[in-house]
Order: sequence, then C-alpha cells, then structure tokens
Amino acid sequence: MADFETAIQDAVAVQEIPGCALAATSRDESFTYNKAFGRTSMDISRAKPFDLDTMMWVASCTKLMTSICAMQLVESGKITLDEPVYRVVPELENFKVLTGFTDEGAPIEEKHKAPITLRNLLTHSSGLVYEAMGHPLATAYLKYHKKRPSSSGKLLERFNFPLMFEPGSSWTYGPGIDYAGLVVERISGLTLEDYMKKNLWVPLGITDITFFPSTRPDLAARMADMSERTETGKANNAMGGIPKHILKDYGLGGVINMSDGPDGSKAGTMRWGGYPNLIWWVDRKSGFCGIYGGQVVPPGDATCAALTRKWEEGVYGLHEKHRQKGGLKI
Repeated sequence: MADFETAIQDAVAVQEIPGCALAATSRDESFTYNKAFGRTSMDISRAKPFDLDTMMWVASCTKLMTSICAMQLVESGKITLDEPVYRVVPELENFKVLTGFTDEGAPIEEKHKAPITLRNLLTHSSGLVYEAMGHPLATAYLKYHKKRPSSSGKLLERFNFPLMFEPGSSWTYGPGIDYAGLVVERISGLTLEDYMKKNLWVPLGITDITFFPSTRPDLAARMADMSERTETGKANNAMGGIPKHILKDYGLGGVINMSDGPDGSKAGTMRWGGYPNLIWWVDRKSGFCGIYGGQVVPPGDATCAALTRKWEEGVYGLHEKHRQKGGLKI
C-alpha cells in the first residue's frame, strides 16, 4: 500500500475526513489510478461506502470547464481574448471602480478607464470580487451600506459589486469566470449547461453532471454529505495546497507553477480547486493530471491540504516507478 493511501485510511479511521476519491492518468493512458476511500457521511446511520460513482459538489472546479468553453469561442473566431466584452455583456461597462473612502467613510467610486476583456475575466484580473471572500475594500463597502453579500441565484443580481481595481492592473479572486460563462451563453444562444453538454460533456463521455441537481433526482441517492471541520480536528456532518516557495502565475483557467514542484510536477503545471477541498492539476509537460475529491468545509482545510500533498507526491512517484515498466492501471 502506498504511503498516501495509508495516510488517507488513517484520516478516515480517526474521523478527520469521511472519505474521498482520487484519480490520475497519463496522457497516453498507460498509467491510470482511480480509487475511493472511506464513506459518504460522518453520520454512520446514513453513510455508504465512498466509491468512484459517489456524487460530489465540485464548486469552482467548474471554472476550468467554463474557461475551456470560452476558449472554444475564441478558437472559432466568435470573440477575442483582448477586445472589450461590452458588445456581449454591456452591463459590465457600467461597473465603477471602488478607489477608497472619504473621511466620513463613504465609498469613492469612479468609472473604470481600462476595458474589461475576456482575458481579464478568465484570469481574475477584471477587478470583480467575491464580496464574501474578505477583500478589505469589499468588507468596508458592505459595512458602510449595512449590506450582506448577496445570495441571489441570478448572476447580474448577485455579482454586481464595484470593481476593486482598474481592469488588468491587479488580481483578486472573483466572479470573472461566472461572467465568462455569461459570454458563452450570449454568443452561443445556449445555457451554459447545454453548451457544456454539447461541446464538452458528451464528447468526453461525461453523463453524471449538472449545475442543477434538482433536475437530476437520479443522482441524489449517490450524493455525499458535506462535512465540516470542528475545533477538535474531527469532521462532523455539515449543511490542497501549493508550497509557498513555488513562484506562481495565473493562466486562463487556473494557477500556474512557474518552476518545478517538490511533488514531481513540472513548471507550467496548472491547478485549481473547489470550495469543499477538491484539488485538480494538469501537468502538460509530464503528460499527467489528477484530482483529489472530498466534501469537507471550510475551504483551505489543513488536513485536506496535507492529504492532497501526500497524494500528489505519492502518485507522481508511482507514475515514475511504473513508467519504465509499461504503466500501471488501478
């Protein structure tokens, strides 16, 4: 048994995580690893074995899919990366930049000068922000207006916050890729789900996926429960990390390591994750990709990050060990 498998089984045994699924493959498919551990819930009365058919909320892992769809439109000449997106999403032209506050605490907002482009949306450099993520300007703005972050399910109602900076001048995590999804919808005339189904999911043979779980009751019985880390370090039922010394940049779909990583990943490896501590990576230079899939909140959980690091280091080791032997399939 590999060290990372032992670490995950130990974490399950002491209730640090309920379970998880791991998958990795090489470009030529000579190496594939697909395995699940633990159970779907911390509530033993409702728990089932966590397996490769267990459904999960993947959250921001969909950002890569949306980025691919947007780049398909770029590739087909429907839009360019560096033109203003206002002909498709004119609403964005009216967004103002929050530049600061008066002595009385009132927000100072100005019309943005640089245009918002698709590249800005895809690289989180548009100035758009998730107001609930703790950006200091956003927090002060909400406090002044005595507002809470919006929970509306409609994009233009939920993410209509002022820009935190001039487009292209800085970086902050925000709903830029959500708006890129709107670009895809308006250019294609399809909902984002229908576009993905036609141009991404069906071609790849992906069937058990949806943005709207209520429309797929057939998937509900396989859904893992969400678990929450408690002060004791254990996980209770509830409603990965990158080494800091590795230089990073932001690509069209994720964060990019600018140098080789200690886990075996090469410079140029892209990675991102999803809110309940899912982490994926694509190492194009090595021809290798993988994902850690779990359902534990809050995001950035130290236990899940440590397990993800062990998994990445371990599976790179397995890949290298078996590369000369013709491969491995688990």
